[in-house]
Amino acid sequence: MVQFGALSMSLVRRLIGAGPWVQWLPVAAIAGVFSWSVATTKSVTTPRDQFMRMGLLVVAMGMTFVFDDAAAVTAAATPSRLWLRRVLRVGLALLPWVALTGILLWAGGQELTVVVQSLGGGEPEIVTLPSIPAQRMALEATGMAALGLAIAALIGRRWDDVPGKFASPGLLGLFAASMALPARWQPWADPYGDAWLRVQPWWWAALALGVLIVAIVSWDTRTR
Repeated sequence: MVQFGALSMSLVRRLIGAGPWVQWLPVAAIAGVFSWSVATTKSVTTPRDQFMRMGLLVVAMGMTFVFDDAAAVTAAATPSRLWLRRVLRVGLALLPWVALTGILLWAGGQELTVVVQSLGGGEPEIVTLPSIPAQRMALEATGMAALGLAIAALIGRRWDDVPGKFASPGLLGLFAASMALPARWQPWADPYGDAWLRVQPWWWAALALGVLIVAIVSWDTRTR
């Protein structure tokens, strides 16, 4: 147990220095813009949840670079297992992912008061925009991140040791394809009402599928 802990700490130190971090700079900047839009958009015709979903997608795209390892040929010969290296990589990447996702959820948790001018020239009406349900959006964020990791793990297993440059647009393409589906098949239901409960099992399935794929393709069959 002590030897395993020492090995894990050694891997963590090496992964912190060698891990892909640069992608979080543009991801943080774009997520910040979407957070500002979510927190300040006072319009009854522009849904704030759409800005939040775009921001959560960008943060999930940042996770697709987690498995980038230009030195994979060298690392593959080390005693450490592939699944252990990937678990540690995901654990480290969860720090910026949780921080940026939390900022977006916090921005959506604010209620906004909007003054709507009547078309007939009457007294303006004051409308309160409700807060965006954080738990529902957190599930969507986790599902998107899991699918992004699954795409990266598949590409990294078979085709490229630096899969992020392919997995990131792959996740974006999957998002675009889902938006092009008929409304009844889209997973992007209104998060405020009961309609979202219809797609909730889809998001749990996406999360489970993503985790399962990452676990399967990250399993190292080498023996000691």
